[in-house]
Amino acid sequence: MPYKTTREVTYNDKVYAEGRLIVFTDDAAGETARDQLLALDPPAIVSTDAKPLERMAKPELQVIGEDEGVTFPDNSTQAQMVDAIKAKRAEAAQA
Repeated sequence: MPYKTTREVTYNDKVYAEGRLIVFTDDAAGETARDQLLALDPPAIVSTDAKPLERMAKPELQVIGEDEGVTFPDNSTQAQMVDAIKAKRAEAAQA
């Protein structure tokens, strides 16, 4: 589940500015980082009801790609961008 930062946050050596989407790895380290940021007073992140990747426009996918370290060729379709983001997330979950 994506979260939105309420202030600047560093996660996995990447700095997320206030208001950016952040997705945590699906493992114990990701859960711990998420829980620690939620436990701050006030929380550094809030949950979002972000729409699924498949319903996002290319500019939205580009932002998520930048935040998650995914690069896309200039002529990428929306479907290719979604697949690349999902592949990167799966790779991160395996690490």
